[in-house]
Amino acid sequence: YYSQEWTQGGPPIILLNPTVPPAQWRTGDFEGVANITDPFGGNAPFPGNQIPTSRLNPVALKFQDFYPLPNSGGSTQLQSQNFRETLTYPRFPDPSFVGRIDHRFSEKDSIFGRIFTYDTRAQTTTNGTAFPSLYKMLTTDRLATTAALSYTHTFRANLLNEFRWGYGRQRLNDANSVQGLQLAQQLGLTGLAPNVPNIGGITNLSFAGIGVTPIVGLAAAVPFEDYSNMTIQDHVSWFIGRHSIKFGGQFSRLTTELAGSY
Repeated sequence: YYSQEWTQGGPPIILLNPTVPPAQWRTGDFEGVANITDPFGGNAPFPGNQIPTSRLNPVALKFQDFYPLPNSGGSTQLQSQNFRETLTYPRFPDPSFVGRIDHRFSEKDSIFGRIFTYDTRAQTTTNGTAFPSLYKMLTTDRLATTAALSYTHTFRANLLNEFRWGYGRQRLNDANSVQGLQLAQQLGLTGLAPNVPNIGGITNLSFAGIGVTPIVGLAAAVPFEDYSNMTIQDHVSWFIGRHSIKFGGQFSRLTTELAGSY
């Protein structure tokens, strides 16, 4: 016996409503904002609250491209949730498979087996960071498998042996369209430690005290999580009149593999 199914719902909808920097901030113009001071000039205010173009960091100029321009409210002053857009994620079919076998070889020997698999995939931002530039950056694929096998042998009417084997595995793959080392090179970051691994993800960026939505990204890896468990059992049942004796043994093995930021 076996069956296979596919499920697919409507496309998930996400509302993006971050707070993003106004256009003039990106060129160093902070007119109307609290005084911007020069840390290399005795913390004296910049004239007209304008940071000279020559003082703008080239890495920062590239990184700010992740932020969209405001499209809601005023465009010259910072306002909460000044960017709004509704997008849909693609919806992937989620296949599942169930198989089962029951077979009797003879009056003394029989076998039973079952397997179940389920695969689900989703495409999201890195972890909900609400920017179109990070939209569909992360593809998550979760595969779950369980299997069981049982073999029964009857020695005589009151004595039988049963062997059981069970297996379960769950594997989570996070594939990021942006690789960390590649992004660092594109941004022009220098002075990194040697032999930096090229793990999927994006540099985290936040600003204290101004209310701009931070850029936060989780690391991605294949596999990102991988759990498996195997169990083997064997036991004998002996029936003597109104009494029964059961004895046997069990072996279990659990393996875990996790990826993340440390």
